[in-house]
Amino acid sequence: MNGEDMTCGTCGRTWDSVKVPTPAGRCPYEYKHDTPRVWVGCVACHELGNLVGEWVDAVGCEEFSPCDVPGHGTRWVFDTENLPIGECSPDEASQVAGEALACAEATGAPIGAVWAYWEDHGNYPDVLDSFEESWAGEWDSAADYAADCVESSGDIEQVPGYLQGYIDCTALARDMELGGDITCHRAPGGAVWVFRSV
Repeated sequence: MNGEDMTCGTCGRTWDSVKVPTPAGRCPYEYKHDTPRVWVGCVACHELGNLVGEWVDAVGCEEFSPCDVPGHGTRWVFDTENLPIGECSPDEASQVAGEALACAEATGAPIGAVWAYWEDHGNYPDVLDSFEESWAGEWDSAADYAADCVESSGDIEQVPGYLQGYIDCTALARDMELGGDITCHRAPGGAVWVFRSV
């Protein structure tokens, strides 16, 4: 059964609304989006029953004024896109988005990986300080990450060649996750984002 073809206005990707159901038609690939956006509205207009506002980039949104009516100076973020916080002040939205984008740029990580890490750690604003140390990259699977750890450690050279084929990297990855050494998040396209415990 096919549903309606949906197209994301941000990234242009399309998906079937039945095969890939998403709340309120939100893009299932939004963790791949690069630009956190917010809908900044006028609080006074909202209280009068009028939706006056606009979608703008989250970074710098504290400078945006949706309404030029005298006395209507209070602004509020009523909705967000690719930003894992809900309603908030424009100052908070701009700060969170700016820090996350700087973190992604510094590490080369997708912005979605930054948000996944953020959500894992209780949404504390200072959690991004440890992201760079924790980020282990995007891998096809956790087993691939474990295999890389084994190879880069140099310990594999001490194992006789005829035994090296018996090293079970899938089991090693599972034990690393269960032991709290790493945390994995499913990334779009079936890959995984791996984070080391710090």
